[in-house]
Amino acid sequence: MNQGRVSVSYARALLEWTSSNNLAGEVYAQSKQFYLFMNQSPEFGQLLSSPAVSIGRKQQVIETLVAEFAPQLSRLITVVLKKRRENQLPYILLMFQKLYRAKFGIARVQIESSTKLSNDSIKGIVSYLKSKLGKEIEIEQKVNPALIGGFTLTIDDLFMDRSVKGELELFSKKLLGIV
Repeated sequence: MNQGRVSVSYARALLEWTSSNNLAGEVYAQSKQFYLFMNQSPEFGQLLSSPAVSIGRKQQVIETLVAEFAPQLSRLITVVLKKRRENQLPYILLMFQKLYRAKFGIARVQIESSTKLSNDSIKGIVSYLKSKLGKEIEIEQKVNPALIGGFTLTIDDLFMDRSVKGELELFSKKLLGIV
């Protein structure tokens, strides 16, 4: 069974279980927190991938962390560890989040700008996108001074570059005859 199939199978089962128990929203929030922790902790990744660490020890460490970050994920993690699929956990969580957003009509939007946008600007963007997409908007803002001005917008898998840096690169390509 390949990595994609494994993550999809576990994620679907988790979404079905959480939906039937009215826990989907809570588990979604916890999965985002736990995934963020896993990404920011290389030691945790080493623990998961190390064959030298017993499954029992991994389960003990993970259950301690899960109790703090994501108590509703404990069943999933127990099953994943018993099936020796702990290296698939990040992919399972990402797939669960993707399936959750699809089921509940949520668009994930990343906006990157050269400076931090005001709350009013973000509210305006959310309002506009909500009306255009007909979905709830989950927005994440990043600051990237290299953009010089303007912004980039990523909506699920769609990318739009309206930054000064992007416009300069496009202009340069046109001058060179690449575009």
